Amino acid sequence: MFLPALGEGPLGFDATLAGLTMMPRGILMLLTMLAAGRLIGAVDYRVLLASGLVMMAIGLLMLAHIQPADGIAWIVGGSTVQAIGAGLLLTPLSTLAFSTLPPAMRTDAAGIYSLLRQLGFASGIALMTAVLRSRVEANLLALSGPAVSTGASPPAFPGDLATLHAYAQCFNMMAIAALVVSPGILLFRNQRAAQPVTSD
Repeated sequence: MFLPALGEGPLGFDATLAGLTMMPRGILMLLTMLAAGRLIGAVDYRVLLASGLVMMAIGLLMLAHIQPADGIAWIVGGSTVQAIGAGLLLTPLSTLAFSTLPPAMRTDAAGIYSLLRQLGFASGIALMTAVLRSRVEANLLALSGPAVSTGASPPAFPGDLATLHAYAQCFNMMAIAALVVSPGILLFRNQRAAQPVTSD
């Protein structure tokens, strides 16, 4: 959600360009999810999950270093690395969630799984949007003081510079969050994620 707003906001892209910078991410995520599906069973799913979280963190850290002069390259590069991480996460998580349940429970589990994912997405977006807004206001107050050199070509307006810094701070927070939750992977049982699906 942040990337189109970042492109059309402080980076000054038009809507078409902002959308095109997202296209490689979607394509690569699809291909990674397909590849991850083939790796399940051959590779410990905990390795896939850990790799996904690390790639997510790296991609978010890359996005946190976007500079106005080469914003397109940073968005495409960072978002595609993040897409690889997301692809390595989503397929193993879904497979693990359903393979450990008896067939009779999988229909109900699919609804609960989808509900919890949507709640997580909505809560995360709401939280990070609030954080972004507060960081923009804090950065505007900081910019009203003595000028600080950033070492890069700043956007045309102080508001754009404050917003760009706020996005960077949010991306850094999300990268840290991805690394903080990664030890939770060790709590999963050491068993094959992919088990044969049987019918009633």
